[in-house]
Amino acid sequence: MDDEAFLAALVRMYEQALKSAVALPHGERDALVARLDSVRRVSCNFGYEVSDDMNMFFAEYVSDDR
Repeated sequence: MDDEAFLAALVRMYEQALKSAVALPHGERDALVARLDSVRRVSCNFGYEVSDDMNMFFAEYVSDDR
């Protein structure tokens, strides 16, 4: 698998994790969202616009008032 295909799959899995996280009760959701936020912050090192995509999904699924 080439890097671009791998990273596209990573972004799809990240979106699925966000969808699952926001459906959880608050206590469980907050812990998972915090972990996904950490992944999002390090994604700037991945290239192929992974960071842009993860930022977009995070903004879409996670409200500012967590």
